[in-house]
Amino acid sequence: MSKDNILKDIWRFFTNRVLILGVAAVLAFYFLAATIFDLQIVNGHTFIRAAAATFQQEITMTAPRGTIYDRHGRPLAVNSKAYSVKIDPGAAAPNANEMLLGLIRLFEANGQRYIDDFPISLHEPYEFEWGESRAVNWKKNMNVPEEYSAYETMAFLREHFRVAPELGALDARKLLSLRSMLYLQRFAQFNTVTVAYDVNMSTMIALEERGRDFPGVFVDVEPLREYPGGQYVSHIIGYIRHISEADYLANRDRGYHNRSMFGRSGIERAFEDELRGVDGSRIVETNALGQIIGTVEMTPPVQGSKIFLTIDSVLQERLFYLLEDHLRDTLVRKMTGHHHQERPITVQQFLISMVNVDNISLRDILDAEPGSDSYAVREFILRTDPEASVSQRNEEERGAGIQAVKDIIADGITRGGIRPLAMLLVMFEQGIITADEEYIQRLRNGRITPLQVITDKLGSKQITPQMTNLDPSTGSVVVIDVKTGALLAAVGYPTYDNNELVNNFNNEYYQRLLRDPTTPLRNRPFMEARAPGSTFKMIPMVAALESGSITPRSSVHCGGTFTRAGRPHTNCHSAGHGSLNPVTALAVSCNYFYCDIIFRLGSERGGGGGRIALNRYMAEFGLNDRTGVEIFERADEIRASMATQG
Repeated sequence: MSKDNILKDIWRFFTNRVLILGVAAVLAFYFLAATIFDLQIVNGHTFIRAAAATFQQEITMTAPRGTIYDRHGRPLAVNSKAYSVKIDPGAAAPNANEMLLGLIRLFEANGQRYIDDFPISLHEPYEFEWGESRAVNWKKNMNVPEEYSAYETMAFLREHFRVAPELGALDARKLLSLRSMLYLQRFAQFNTVTVAYDVNMSTMIALEERGRDFPGVFVDVEPLREYPGGQYVSHIIGYIRHISEADYLANRDRGYHNRSMFGRSGIERAFEDELRGVDGSRIVETNALGQIIGTVEMTPPVQGSKIFLTIDSVLQERLFYLLEDHLRDTLVRKMTGHHHQERPITVQQFLISMVNVDNISLRDILDAEPGSDSYAVREFILRTDPEASVSQRNEEERGAGIQAVKDIIADGITRGGIRPLAMLLVMFEQGIITADEEYIQRLRNGRITPLQVITDKLGSKQITPQMTNLDPSTGSVVVIDVKTGALLAAVGYPTYDNNELVNNFNNEYYQRLLRDPTTPLRNRPFMEARAPGSTFKMIPMVAALESGSITPRSSVHCGGTFTRAGRPHTNCHSAGHGSLNPVTALAVSCNYFYCDIIFRLGSERGGGGGRIALNRYMAEFGLNDRTGVEIFERADEIRASMATQG
């Protein structure tokens, strides 16, 4: 065999595919075996120690707040123990997005509510749902440029947190809500973040079974705040929520952290120091996955003090319904023309008001399908303005678009282009009011008038005075024990349910409260400036008697209308009481008599002297002072405003 043939045979042998694959396989197995040997034999003890290593971490145990009771010991603010889901920001997984999305889907699969403090609306078109100043502070803390709109902020955060582009807008919005909660805690990572309160059993079992999927996530027992008195005493009791930035800066040296609960209004705020209690702590042991495996040491929390009020909660509730019924009856009388002192309310005014206060959905009207009752109204809007829309992306343009549609509907109702029947059918279709098909058919056939439907639904309480935003739709009642000065009741209408604003904060409900033109969050008995009425008459009486303008035997002849002080003239509630002295004038509360003595007081002093004298007596009667209640009131608001201006 020639030398060339030998070389060719050798080349074929070494280039044989089977040989090459065999050598590659041998080398691969060698390196694999060497790696396994290094991991398990040479460095096995190191990895075993790392896997078995535990870490100690201190977890704050929130103190139960003190309870609040009425004068008879009925509970108005109490605590209940419940399980909460918490996340340790320091133990969050590198793939935090996948982990948090899995947690959200677990919550939703088990019907578990979770906290959503994200200030951007849930659905497009996006808009900020907080006030401008709060939104600016939030963007600052999130490192979002201040000038960014809600859309730009969403895009910025999606990029910042590396949210997958293919993730849908709604899921991305939910994910960013949790990511932002953890991000705001980035400088205090050992303060855990509560993401769900009052966790149901199915959620707890799922978290226990799938613990490896959720590093840093654990279930803990936590006191929840509940308000048995609900809407009837919410203005008095107030509510608690995570501490605001301003309150945190003012109180961080007193043991508060930036996720502490803090009284936002009412008694909860006024007695924050007494109610807060003393937080405890728990030193826990965690494994390499961030899972809690045991407790090393625990200092139990101390509950806050009990607070007893002079309020009678049963009286408070009864007065609430009496006030609402009075407002409702007055509206019905004004709509039916039976209220002789004021101009009647027309059906058209009622319907326009329902549109203006957003009780009738413009979006549902514009999305109406052919054949629906709303479609006729939709067609009228689009005939008037083919470009009409309430879904613009830009917040300013969307606001202008909504107002333009409201104006079109109002003009249509006023001029007859949209019949009251059509708007009432829209209200039935949207579920604002309900009735059986026979009732609705009678309305269509004209056997029931729109006015009858409205008064019927007012009477059956499907439409409340608050919903109408007509005059009157608000009011207040205060009851004081004249012997002791104790406040027995202080009712404001409309009101709100403070249970919706604690624990799993209902952001959608809160936004509706903020948009409501009847301002249900305002504590009317203590915050709203109103004319005092006849209770004020004792002050000019004392001023006139002490100044010598009149004597106990002075007589004034009531002619029904007082004209000496110019226009507008003041009418007495009687055609004329005749001759009255101070005692008989007080007995019949004669407007003419008091106008006369105040006029005398001013005439004798001239140049505003009467007004100065009256102001002095008002101050001596304490009208410039606080009422003495502990909660925030009008006098505090005035002082705060003056301090800001000064």
